[in-house]
Formats: sequence, C-alpha cells, structure tokens
Amino acid sequence: YRTGDTSSHFTNIPEKSTLVLDCDNQIITGLTSPDNFNWYFPRLVDGDNKFIVTTKKGEIEITMQYREARMVVI
Repeated sequence: YRTGDTSSHFTNIPEKSTLVLDCDNQIITGLTSPDNFNWYFPRLVDGDNKFIVTTKKGEIEITMQYREARMVVI
C-alpha cells in the first residue's frame, strides 16, 4: 500500500467467500485473518462510489450509487 493511502485493501480473500463490513461498528467477518485487511473502512458518499476489485483473473470495477436519506419537514 502507498503511504497515506486510506483506501480499503483486502488480501488473501478465500474463494467463494462473503465479506461483511459493519462500518459503523468497525467489524469485518469473512476473512481468514485480520491481517488481510488494512482497517480503513469505506464510507459511501452521495453520488457514485467506485470499487475496484483485483483478482487473479483480472480486475472488476463496481460502481454503486448512494443517496443520503433526506428528512422532510412539513
């Protein structure tokens, strides 16, 4: 990882596994070792959020759209 890089990085993810990130409570499940995560939890921001997943077979780019909940006052 680059110095000052606050991107989330995972290594050695078991094949056919499911990672669950609870960013509010900073809990992660699905990794074989806590050392396989750099402990920078992602946060979604309004608009497009890009995730790039690199595997042995190539790279996958996932874009998730998020809209922050709005409070309506009447």
